[in-house]
Parts: sequence; C-alpha cells; structure tokens
Amino acid sequence: MSEVHTITQDGRAFRCGLLPMKEMGCTPLYKIVFKKGDTIVFGGKEYQQSVKDEADCSIVGYMSERPKKGMVPFTSIVQGSKVAGYVFPTHKDSTGVSLLKMYYSRGRCDHAAVATSAGEQDLLLSLGDKKHEYYFDKPIGSIEVSPIEGTTPLFRMWHGHHLNSTLAAKPETIDTLTSQGYCKVRIEGHIFTSQTFFTSPLQILYHEGMKDSAASCDPKEVNTYTEQGYIIQGIEGYVYH
Repeated sequence: MSEVHTITQDGRAFRCGLLPMKEMGCTPLYKIVFKKGDTIVFGGKEYQQSVKDEADCSIVGYMSERPKKGMVPFTSIVQGSKVAGYVFPTHKDSTGVSLLKMYYSRGRCDHAAVATSAGEQDLLLSLGDKKHEYYFDKPIGSIEVSPIEGTTPLFRMWHGHHLNSTLAAKPETIDTLTSQGYCKVRIEGHIFTSQTFFTSPLQILYHEGMKDSAASCDPKEVNTYTEQGYIIQGIEGYVYH
C-alpha cells in the first residue's frame, strides 16, 4: 500500500501516494532544503546529486521508475519539468491507495480481483492445490483504501456453487447478486461513484458458459474478453488507471 504525502511544487501543494520502502524498479523522491534561504523543493535522484553539497536532502518515499497501471508521472519542476518518476494519484482527502490485482485459477476457471492483504492471502492459501490454486494475472488499477467523499465500498462477492468471484459496488448490483446466491466476502477498498481525475470506468464482465466474472479498466482488455465470449455487465464505479 502507498503512503500519502503532501508535495509542494512551485508554490502549489498536492498529494500523491509514494511507496514507503524501496522495491525493485523504484527511485527515491527527495525533499531538498537549501542551506541558503531555506528554499524547499522536491526532486529525483539526478537533481539531488547535483545539489547535495548545498542542500540538506532526505528521502520522502519511493516512485516507480516506469509507468504502471494506477500511476501518473511526477514532473519535477526543478528538473525542467522532466519526469522524475511515477506516483499514485490521490484525492485531497486520501489516506492511501492500494493496487487492485486480478488473479486467475485455471482449475476453477475463476478470475478473482483483490486489493487487500487479507484478500490476497485467501487466494494464496490455495497454492499447492493444483485444482484450485490462483496465480497473479494482471493489475487492474488503484483504489482508495479508506472511504472518502465521492466513493463507495467495493465488495468481493463469491458464489459457492459456481465457484465464481466478482466485484460489486452499486446497491442494485449487490442486491441482484445476493438474490442469485452470491455472498459478500469483504470490502477490498473504495471506488469513485462518478468519474474524476485520473480515473477510468471499472467494467465487470461475465461468461455464462464458464460461470466466470472478470473486471477491467482497459478498453483493449475488455475487447479481448468479449471476443472470448464474455458479456459486459456494466460499470461499477471508477478507479485510478
């Protein structure tokens, strides 16, 4: 999960999600305080190296070196608007975002999307069971960890007979799925009810023959699913993408 930080650039403050620990493919974002004039700027490693003798530099958090789903470019003004890395966009009230990940079980023909460590643990408990084990398939986007204005809970729901996982956020979707025999597993996070900055629609698809649900924010992926026989069920909300 990312941590939310307030960054000041060119006299303007904005919030972004940074990784708290260095991971492979990550680069640090520095808070740079110049010894003369107490000017504070934020920049990447390249800029930090060029001014380290005239400023106090500390790592705020870590950015991705490459763009990933759910991330946006961090443009460092002090580096001539050069992209210093990629960060999670966050709402002004955000407390943190997490990545919504798609897993898949060949044995069950089941796509399962999770964003919490508990949800991921549920799926990883199946490892070693060749008939039912789940493997990471692809990232979908990023969602808010806690409820903020304009969001609603995103539930993972499960049908024990069909062995099918799906996502639901709209009350009418939850009611319909419940009447069909689905039950709520847990809240995986919170998604926006209307489109806002850096968000894309979260589309839910269903394959009647395989009794399998899938989810995607990527139009190309949605087209691939439909070519495979999935039917678009609708948009449950909007996620960072």
